[in-house]
Amino acid sequence: MTEHDQQDMARPLDATTAEIPEARGEGDQAKQKPGIKKYVSLGIKLAFTAAMLFYVISSNTLQMVVGWELVGLCSFALLRHWWE
Repeated sequence: MTEHDQQDMARPLDATTAEIPEARGEGDQAKQKPGIKKYVSLGIKLAFTAAMLFYVISSNTLQMVVGWELVGLCSFALLRHWWE
């Protein structure tokens, strides 16, 4: 494996770790949400991040389609959650 291949494999992990401070509630929007809504938002954000990671590292078309659908479902859930 070349150094370039190793860097390409690390990029999805960079995107995942960039989401962690916001998902942990350190962002401005999470501080404004009271009670259980904060934890629902956390769960949906983490599910979205996991689905995106699954989509990005998929190795065949079936996995890519499943990841795409999971990302869409989580996006819909996030929009619905913020709409309330």
